Amino acid sequence: MLPEKRKKLIFTIIAIIAVIIVIIIMYNLAKFMHNRNVEEIVYDDPYPETYPYYGIYHDEDGTYRISGLNDNFEEMDLGLRLFYTVDNLSWRNNHLTFYSDAINELHYNSNEEKYYLYELDPFYSSSVDILVEQDRLIIIEGTTLSFRNIGGTENIEITSNLDSSKILYQNNKIYYTQTAGVYEYNVETGNNALIVMRGANANLQLLAINDKYLVFQGDNEYYYYNLNNASTTNISNLLTDDFEENIEFISLNNAYFVYQVTDGTQYILRIFDMELGLPLSEDFNIGSEKVAAAYNIVNNYTYAELESEDSTRYVILDIRGKNVVKELNYRYKTMIGVNNE
Repeated sequence: MLPEKRKKLIFTIIAIIAVIIVIIIMYNLAKFMHNRNVEEIVYDDPYPETYPYYGIYHDEDGTYRISGLNDNFEEMDLGLRLFYTVDNLSWRNNHLTFYSDAINELHYNSNEEKYYLYELDPFYSSSVDILVEQDRLIIIEGTTLSFRNIGGTENIEITSNLDSSKILYQNNKIYYTQTAGVYEYNVETGNNALIVMRGANANLQLLAINDKYLVFQGDNEYYYYNLNNASTTNISNLLTDDFEENIEFISLNNAYFVYQVTDGTQYILRIFDMELGLPLSEDFNIGSEKVAAAYNIVNNYTYAELESEDSTRYVILDIRGKNVVKELNYRYKTMIGVNNE
C-alpha cells in the first residue's frame, strides 16, 4: 500500500482538479446564459451609393452570390454565400429583400463596410415557390395561388386552379392565368377579375409587366394589356417584319416591346412602341449571337445571354443605344436597379 501521506496528496490533487473543472463549467454556463440575454445588435445603415444595381449570380461552386454593380455595371461580390435558390429580388423600404432559406433582407454595417442578411420571416418550404413583393409573400404551390403578409400566419387563397406557375405582380395586384384567361387580383380589396378571355388561344403565357403594360403570349402571337384603359392589343398583327414567323419576345422596357428576328444567320433586335402603336425603324444588329434569355433591368438596360455555337456571353444591352454596355463575369438569375435616396 502507498504511504498515508502520499495517498492524501493524491486525493488533494484530484480534489483541486475537480474544483477547477467545476469552476470552469460554471463560468462557461454563466457566460452562455448571459450571452443569451444580450440582444443582438442589428446594423441597418443606408446602403452605399456605389451600387445602383444589385444582382444574384450562380458561382462555380454551386452557391448563389449577391453582387453590387456600379454605374458602369462593374461587379463587386458582397461576400455573402447563399445555399438556396434565389429567383427574384424585391426593393422594399429601401432594402433588398428576397426568398432563399427564409425571407431575408440585406442590411449594411457602415462602420465595418459589410453587408449581412437579416431574417424578416423564417418561412421556408421546398414544395412552394415564393415571390416577395412589398410586404407580402405570394405563394405558388402546385395549382394553388395564395398570399400572406411577411411575418403573418394566415394564407389567403386566390385560386386552386392555376394553369401556369408564371405569376406577375404590380401595384398591389397579382396577375395569373387559368382556364378562362388572364385574371387580376387586388390584394387590398380582394376583388378578382377576368381581364383577358382566352378565346381561341390554346396556351396563354404571362411574360412581363410594368406600371402601364402587361405583355403576354397566346399560342404564337403576342399581346399587351393596357393597365390604364383595360384594352388588349394584338402586337403580332401590327408588326411589319420580313421574318414574322421567327419573332421572339426579349424584354419590356418602359413602353417598348423589344423582340428578336433572324434571317437564319444574323439576329436583330427591334422595338414596337406601345404608346405610339407603331414599330420603330431602329435595328440593333447583334450578329451571329442569339439572345437565349433576357429581362429588363431599368429603362433601356436589358440583361441578356448571347449564345453562339460554342459559347455564351452574359451582357448588359442598351436597347436604344444599340450597343453592348458591359460583358459580365457570371450568369445573373435576376438583377434590379434600386433607388438609394
